[in-house]
Amino acid sequence: MRRNKEVTNNRNSLNETKNNVGKGLKTSHRDWLIKSVPEYKLLNTVGDCPILILTAAKPELYAVLDYLRPASRKRNIFRGFIGQETYYVGCYGKERSVVTMCGMGAIGRDSVILSTQQAITLFKPKAMIMTGIAFGRDPKIQKLGDILISSHVIAYEPQRVSRSQVVHRGNITQAGPILLNRFRNAIDWHFLIDQEQETRVHIGPVLSGEKLIDQREYKIRLFDNYPQGIGGEMEGAGFSAVAARTGVEWIIVKGICDWADGTKNDYFQALAAHAAASLVFHVLSDPNVFDSL
Repeated sequence: MRRNKEVTNNRNSLNETKNNVGKGLKTSHRDWLIKSVPEYKLLNTVGDCPILILTAAKPELYAVLDYLRPASRKRNIFRGFIGQETYYVGCYGKERSVVTMCGMGAIGRDSVILSTQQAITLFKPKAMIMTGIAFGRDPKIQKLGDILISSHVIAYEPQRVSRSQVVHRGNITQAGPILLNRFRNAIDWHFLIDQEQETRVHIGPVLSGEKLIDQREYKIRLFDNYPQGIGGEMEGAGFSAVAARTGVEWIIVKGICDWADGTKNDYFQALAAHAAASLVFHVLSDPNVFDSL
């Protein structure tokens, strides 16, 4: 019964998301549950050692906010502004959580590196999760809406370029062992894309770089250089670098929204982001998931 109820709830939520594509993705609770509060009240509500959830685009943020609920004994999700950043505070599953949205990519004024560093300084999270959308590697073994979970992040941009060869020098950063274990064992999570198609989870190295890729030939060369990769995105290299430097447990959970092969469009972004947010919510709904932290 639990699985049937969960699948039904996921299907209903996803159908609502489908219906709202192109309409600003407004949902039933978001318009009235979010309350703007001053900085001191936001910080007092967060408490000790929250979960930090990062997104990098509006469909990703909207998907996460669809699952965020008011903190215990609060009537609203709190939104506050500290410095250049906007934060949302509530409960994600059973965990007190801080949600924010950075700019796309790992470098620049609004980049994930700067956003993550500020959030760690302010909130001292016990774990960080980046969720949203990514491109898949192979439609023969993956499908739109499937989830990519990072066992590692491979930064593919750093290179030594000489006359005779290109040597790839990007870091390979291993995800947090506790979070990786918890997501690997989320075997009771189910999410239906349609009446018959169930989302699958793929765990492995995720490629990360500054390029918004939508060219088949470039993508082929990229995976020729990194055959272990299961997909790619733009923020993971910066996010994982900050986590590794600060020692915070981290992982990336993103849904496949396109194949980066010249056929990119925005239609599946909301669906993929929603599926990824659902899996994060499922893992954080177990009250014992972070006992070891």
